[in-house]
This record gives sequence, C-alpha cells and structure tokens, in this order.
Amino acid sequence: TACQEAPQDHVWQEPKNGRVDSSVLDHAEEALRRCFSKTKAMSMLGGLFGSVCTIDVTLDAESNRKTAPLGRDRKGERAYIYTDGEDVAGTAVVSIRPGKKLDHQGVKVELIGQVDMLNDKSSSYDFFSITKDLEPPGSMYESKQYKWKFGAVDKQNETYSGINCRLRYFVRLTV
Repeated sequence: TACQEAPQDHVWQEPKNGRVDSSVLDHAEEALRRCFSKTKAMSMLGGLFGSVCTIDVTLDAESNRKTAPLGRDRKGERAYIYTDGEDVAGTAVVSIRPGKKLDHQGVKVELIGQVDMLNDKSSSYDFFSITKDLEPPGSMYESKQYKWKFGAVDKQNETYSGINCRLRYFVRLTV
C-alpha cells in the first residue's frame, strides 16, 4: 500500500518559525488520502492543528509536603517528594471542547519508575509500573474528572539525576 511504501526519512518536524509551508500540508494530506478514506484523513489532519481535548493531572499533596527542583539549575518547576510506602493520589481532568466527541480506547493512569541513559535517548528502562483503568473504551461528549490513588507504593529506589543516567518516577495519563 502507499503507507507501507512511504520513505522512512519523511518525518514531521515542527518548523522553528511556527509557520508551516502549505506545500508540506498538501503533501501530507495527499499521503493520508492514499492511506485512508477521505473522512479519516481529514480527521487525522484536524488532530495536527487542534486537539479535541486537554488533560490536566494534579497530585493531591498536603500544603506542607516538601518539594525539590526538577532542573539542575535549582530554579523553575518543583516536584513533590514522596518516600517509600506513601500513597500517591491525584485528580485527572479530561476536558472536551464544546460540541466535540472523543472516541477512546480507555482512560488509564500509570505510576512509572524509569531509568534513562542520558547519552542514548532511545535507551530507557521501566523498572516499575502500576496501572489503574479509569474508564473502559467508548466515547466522551463532555469533560470528566477522575480521582485516582496508588496506595502504599513500594518505591525501592530514590530518584537520581547524574551525568550518565537518570532514575525517576512519574504519573502518566493515557486516553
């Protein structure tokens, strides 16, 4: 098929100036039309320019919970510190644009422990993962809020950021 024959070196990259040449869009639209029906192609192109939903994940933490900087420069965004055996809980909000419909294969939240080799960006290893299904596959027509909790999480390793590797825990919401 046309999809299978497409050269592997044609990868979408967002332009640095924020503007997309119309010939690039025309080429992408034509390629999608060869792969899918016209309706499917148009909906996929719509995903490039605007999302049907936005996702916001918030951790439930006491106001006195300690935090640590995320970057090496000790400035900017900070993250909560959780110790071994503590609950990790929060709220996820999936906001649907008015008048839109979101078909999904389920909504799930994951707590992941991951080691990244910093000199090889493709090399990461998930050593820990807990998944909770929040909603089965279906359609969403309006915004929804989900409460989730991972109870007494056994975090055997501490977060670490060094010259060659990084060990971290994070929450991922998948729609």
